[in-house]
Order: sequence, then C-alpha cells, then structure tokens
Amino acid sequence: MDELLYVVNKYEVYITGITNVDAESICIPEYIGDFPVKEIASCAFSNMKYLKSVFLPETMTMIRSYAFANCPKLEFVNSESVDLIIHYGAFKDCTSLCQFVTDGTVYLSAFAFS
Repeated sequence: MDELLYVVNKYEVYITGITNVDAESICIPEYIGDFPVKEIASCAFSNMKYLKSVFLPETMTMIRSYAFANCPKLEFVNSESVDLIIHYGAFKDCTSLCQFVTDGTVYLSAFAFS
C-alpha cells in the first residue's frame, strides 16, 4: 500500500510526498483523521517517473510549485475541488499530460504547466 506523507498544520493537512515513488496512481483522500486535506506541498510528487494519474478531493485548495514537476508519464488529473490554485511550475515537464478534469474553478499561476 502506498502511504501518503503529510503534516498537520492548524487543523489542515498538507501532503508532502508518498512512500512509493514508483506509484502509477495517486488518490488523495478528503480527510486524514479529522482534518481536511487542503494542499500539496512544493515538490511533493516531483520526479515520479511512473505516475500516470492523480485524483484530488473536493477539500483540496492548492497545488504548490513543482508539486508534480518532471512526471513524464502523467496523463490524467481529476479534481473535485470547487476552487483550486495551481502555483508556478506545478506540472512542469509533464509532457504526457493531456487531460485535466475539474468541476470547479482553477486559478493558474504563470507557467503552471510549462
């Protein structure tokens, strides 16, 4: 089982990584314990060479810089978030990314996908 690495800060959870860097899929839960998962930290999943898909919960509000940078096989991201902020370079060099599905509004920083 792939375990997410995280910190709890002011009653919110920030995802900082994963134990299996060879994972093909990441599904981030809405809550860890009693706390909502709000953010993916900078570089949390960068350089994951086999990652193909990511599923983000409704509680997610922010993807920090370079969170998924250099994931060359990442093809699909599904976000249930209502409002999601994506920082600079969050998906930099994700050359296979062809589908980003969301039900909400996405706010992009410059060069979020380049």
